[in-house]
Amino acid sequence: MKILYSFAIFLLAVQTLEGQTVSAPLHDSLPAPAAAEVVYDSTFYEFGKVNQGKMVKHTFHFTNRGPEPYLIREVKTTCGCTVPDWTRDTIPPGGKGEVRVDFDTAGKVGRQLKIIRVIGNSAPSEVMLQLSGEIKVRKKRK
Repeated sequence: MKILYSFAIFLLAVQTLEGQTVSAPLHDSLPAPAAAEVVYDSTFYEFGKVNQGKMVKHTFHFTNRGPEPYLIREVKTTCGCTVPDWTRDTIPPGGKGEVRVDFDTAGKVGRQLKIIRVIGNSAPSEVMLQLSGEIKVRKKRK
């Protein structure tokens, strides 16, 4: 009997909802707030073939082309072998900044791809930079 009663309540609720129109929330029609727009000269760096133990250094340059100032909140890397440093000041519209990366190849062998995630108040809020190359082990001389 409880199942029949529950089913009747369900049907009544469905019939009530069918007669109603659903309108879009008001915030869907509002324009998106202005945000910084960061454009990198390049988001990928191929360092080629290097010998194991070499320190690979690269600087990614960007411009804030949006209407709002840009501030990098955080930079994350995939491992401790990749150390970032970045422009800490707020970058005004039209201003330039950089993300410098040092990659220590010690203990690494073969093809490598390191991802650097830059998070800030831009749209989109996260940019992925990539560092790639091949690490060779020097052959020991006899």
